[in-house]
Amino acid sequence: MSADNLCRPMDPFHQQATLFVKSYPGDNYTISIRPFCVTTDMELLWRMVGTAMGMQFWKKDSPRQELLQAYTDILESTYSQSLLCLLDDRPACQMDISQAPYNEVFMYLDAGKGDYALWLIMSSYVTVRNAYTNVVKACLEYIFSFEGAERVISYLPAYDEWSNHLLKNAGFEYLDTKQMLSGVVNLYECRKKKWRK
Repeated sequence: MSADNLCRPMDPFHQQATLFVKSYPGDNYTISIRPFCVTTDMELLWRMVGTAMGMQFWKKDSPRQELLQAYTDILESTYSQSLLCLLDDRPACQMDISQAPYNEVFMYLDAGKGDYALWLIMSSYVTVRNAYTNVVKACLEYIFSFEGAERVISYLPAYDEWSNHLLKNAGFEYLDTKQMLSGVVNLYECRKKKWRK
């Protein structure tokens, strides 16, 4: 598949078919990936973002409408995509993929054709099942299945030692620590030519 199909416009309001499935018989689960749907998945995203960033989306002055519009725009764009990763049938991870240079992270490093930014928001269910590394590897396998996708850049808060450690276990290499708009983050890369499933 061409990398042009990795970030392609999707219908944000109707749930789309599954794009990727991988079984892990030794761990007794299956990981699947499908496009995010604002109609069915926004409540889940509000909970996950609220937990990860300490935001209270039930309050009247919360940015619920702004987040909904942002994800509608992502899904309709030609340079980014939002996906939901499921562990068996339960949401495990929400991931946003952006082509270079359409992501803040590319302000802090050289980027070219074939470079993509990956932002992950994990559900606590992943921790319960000890599946973080396999979820990240499944996301990478999906991205690298597209011809022309050569490098994935990701970033995590520098203080989150546990997540940083697990991202390295999934195949990412540390690049640098930078002050971004979202705070101090560690930047990571994973190159297709070095990556092992």
